[in-house]
Amino acid sequence: ETFEVKQEVARLLGYTSLAYRAVAERNIRTGQYKSAAIQLRQAIKLPGANAIELQEMQQMLKQVEKFQRLARK
Repeated sequence: ETFEVKQEVARLLGYTSLAYRAVAERNIRTGQYKSAAIQLRQAIKLPGANAIELQEMQQMLKQVEKFQRLARK
């Protein structure tokens, strides 16, 4: 799958935060919002992401949290 390849390439290049993000993106697409939020929180904590990537991941986390709230209703 594309996200798995993206995750592996990011990991091999040492971009751990982007590897976490790839897992989060896959989880979002499969409706695993809790897992996606965990992955994004981990990615945001790690050094190495530039300001734009960090902002994108924070925005993704906000969306995931919104999806989680809607799924509970």
